[in-house]
Amino acid sequence: MRACSIVFALCALVVVPAESAAQETPDPLAAALEPLARCAFASHASESELRALRMHVVASPPRTVTVTFEGGDAALGRCATRAVRAALGRTIAAPLDSWRTPFASLELPMDPAPVAPLALTGLDPAQLAASAGSDPTSLVEQLERDRAGLPLSAASSLVAGASDPRAAAAQLCRVVVGAGALARLSRGLPAGDRTWLRAATRGRCGFPSVPRGAAAAPVTTCASDADCVIDCVRPPSCCGTSCGCGRAVTRSQAAADAAACAGHDRHACPEEACALGPQMVVSCRQGACVAAALDDMRTGPEPDDGPHGRVALDLSVPDQAASRAGEIRRAVLTHLTAVRACYDALLRRTPDVGGRMAWTVEIAPDGHWVFTGAESTLDVPSLASCIEARLGAVRTTPLEDGSPLGGFDLGLVMQPPD
Repeated sequence: MRACSIVFALCALVVVPAESAAQETPDPLAAALEPLARCAFASHASESELRALRMHVVASPPRTVTVTFEGGDAALGRCATRAVRAALGRTIAAPLDSWRTPFASLELPMDPAPVAPLALTGLDPAQLAASAGSDPTSLVEQLERDRAGLPLSAASSLVAGASDPRAAAAQLCRVVVGAGALARLSRGLPAGDRTWLRAATRGRCGFPSVPRGAAAAPVTTCASDADCVIDCVRPPSCCGTSCGCGRAVTRSQAAADAAACAGHDRHACPEEACALGPQMVVSCRQGACVAAALDDMRTGPEPDDGPHGRVALDLSVPDQAASRAGEIRRAVLTHLTAVRACYDALLRRTPDVGGRMAWTVEIAPDGHWVFTGAESTLDVPSLASCIEARLGAVRTTPLEDGSPLGGFDLGLVMQPPD
């Protein structure tokens, strides 16, 4: 989505000698830019057609002006003739014969026609304001990708807070939902900007409604790692994969996928036979959920100074999660260096401290780990928090039917160095 502005390249196909460049005279047609824009808006030509038009201006004293377009309709030529004549003034001082491309950078906000949204956005007002900032271009692009509409009240607030309210209103016309959107978004704009907005959009702005009963569109941007999950089951196949996958999405998107796949006949999915794939973890980077194999992630080098304790793993996996025992053990072992770093930091403050910490870890349907029932012979809450944070990025591959994976008992035995 490009910023909606009216900047026209009036490029005369005339080579100016270098010695006269410093003494360039003002363009006699500069005053015709805005009137020519209104001529373009009033035509029935598309944005691409208008951008390709070449305009031939012939003027001779005292008041003879002729404007023609290569391929343009007669009505556009008559409108442009009036605009050019007004720009040149009552008396033409010198002859003019020039070819121009007056609409080379013209933008029609509603061209191409936007696709109707399937649901209203799930972003709350604070998230919308943060995404839009002073320029809603990226927000509009996101909403169009998600086929999500923007409530009229929210769009009006974004226009009021934009650095260029007129351009913001033009862009938001592509995604706003509500009756009378053009009139509502025009409120507060100067009279000239209201006229421009109606002309630039050709009177089309927004959509009256979204499909009845439509749920809120999923939020596809993240603010933190906790917003992201691995999602292997998605429409239209809804089959997922028994080998795990690296599709990282927001929790909102995963919930929408699960709803879309509700009632899907999993017996129709093909059987897959493969080795266990790599354990995947997700993170939020620049607003997007991304996945990476644990084996490819660096948990940080061990510090060169200070004592290094020993950390032994004590893992108990019940029968209902037995199929994931290897995956769980590998995930913990991969993060053991980071876990030991938490313990080493404690040793630097309190030498010779040691003991056992244990948790009951529940695996949620989306694969993330929930630490409950912490027990410890060390009364050091900061150590427990550090370890939980290090292991909090782990995600276990969800089951295809979305059912809980159960839980397991995780114990860590920590001993100071000899």
